[in-house]
Amino acid sequence: TSAGKEEEKTFLEECARTGITVLTAEEGRKIELMYQSVMALTECIAGEVDQ
Repeated sequence: TSAGKEEEKTFLEECARTGITVLTAEEGRKIELMYQSVMALTECIAGEVDQ
């Protein structure tokens, strides 16, 4: 809708003004996978140190 497009435009302008980076859903998914990988590696390394 026109109202939705205007709201999105305002949101993106505000993000640009404040330096916020807007991610796509795909970018968010990739970051979540990277986070999970790092956390799994951290647990693995911590387990090796404890032994």
